[in-house]
Amino acid sequence: MKIDCVYCLEPINENEPKCPHCGKELHYDTPTHHITPGTILNNKYLIGTALGQGGFGITYIGRDVNLDIRVAVKEYFPSGYVNRNNTVSMSLQESATKSRKDFFEKGKE
Repeated sequence: MKIDCVYCLEPINENEPKCPHCGKELHYDTPTHHITPGTILNNKYLIGTALGQGGFGITYIGRDVNLDIRVAVKEYFPSGYVNRNNTVSMSLQESATKSRKDFFEKGKE
């Protein structure tokens, strides 16, 4: 059965110990605040591993499933203002205070 490597999103055989395209081990522990690799957003973007994270967001390797091209998917995720526990839900939990919620919403605009 074919699956996608979470690092390069190239198709591979499920029983491969390493990706033949990028050479990485296929085991990946997803931080609980990241989107889980294999998630499809908006019926359009297949999410892989995170490429990086900063104070205002997380960037993932992705694939546009309609165009079949690799893309970078950027998620607005300001540190200290939102959180997620991907073992429970992919939804973001906003901060409880009004000023933090206002900051988050202004940044989304």
